[in-house]
Amino acid sequence: MGATNKIIKIKDKYVLVLIFFAFSVILKAQQVPLYNQYIFNPLEINPAYAGARNTLSAVLIHRSQWTAIDGAPRTQNLAIHSPFKKENMALGGLITHDAIGPTNSFKMGGIYAYKIKAGKGHLGLGLRAGIQYIQFDWNKISYKDPMEPTASVGKTYDINPDFSFGIFYNTNSFFTGLAFDQLFPAKLNFTDSSSKENRLYRHSNLLIGKAFKLDEEVIFRPSLLIRSVEQITGTADLNISFLFFNQIWFGFSLRSGYGLALLTEYQFSNGLRVGYSVDRPSNNLKGYSGLTHEIFIGWDLVKQKTVNPRFF
Repeated sequence: MGATNKIIKIKDKYVLVLIFFAFSVILKAQQVPLYNQYIFNPLEINPAYAGARNTLSAVLIHRSQWTAIDGAPRTQNLAIHSPFKKENMALGGLITHDAIGPTNSFKMGGIYAYKIKAGKGHLGLGLRAGIQYIQFDWNKISYKDPMEPTASVGKTYDINPDFSFGIFYNTNSFFTGLAFDQLFPAKLNFTDSSSKENRLYRHSNLLIGKAFKLDEEVIFRPSLLIRSVEQITGTADLNISFLFFNQIWFGFSLRSGYGLALLTEYQFSNGLRVGYSVDRPSNNLKGYSGLTHEIFIGWDLVKQKTVNPRFF
């Protein structure tokens, strides 16, 4: 992963993924998982969203990225949160598994958010605190020089504290939030050699959106998500979604420098939500990456047979 003076030969099936991963590290690119359906699960990108659905809410997402490439990213995310109105606070938890090539990463953390009334809406301050475990499997790399020290290392791992902080404001139809992930950058030491050091970088994202009622059966919801990694120029997602008959979301997300994603969600009257997203890059990966699939399952605890539609 890190810089090395030795020449290594990477197994063919991991060539594309590891080259992409190496450039991501060198350029301080995105290190946290990307999702198309973040608009259906803002808790994953901002801990201050906890409690915003005004009920106990749980979400499970599976993402299979670039299915034509062996070793491409595979991500699972489980999030749960609930408000406590009398205390003006919310609690939650988040578990994320992210695998790419020879690396496996696990994040586990608890979430605390404090809510205050602000104008027509509520302002939340949220903190996620936990740990991140990263494993690197050197057995998935073959070396031109069999005496390369890491050739006999096998699997190595590193564990670091993981903190995120966010601010989230919402009314019935408007929402915006600013969040910072990996607040305390840390070095990753996968071997005893300092030349193999990598590090985690601080990430930030800004989300803003609003729902507009076009008629009794159609809601229009545009949103914008801007991501950045420390002082690197950011990327942006423009999301356009429509809610039909208070049950069916359909829309698309346009990511700068990448391409277009299609997404949909169906909201059942018992609080169950099911979503799906698909994308294919239009950049240099388009010739061999294949499709990216996301499956989303959510559940909101509701006491009545029908529930008012949620716009975020």
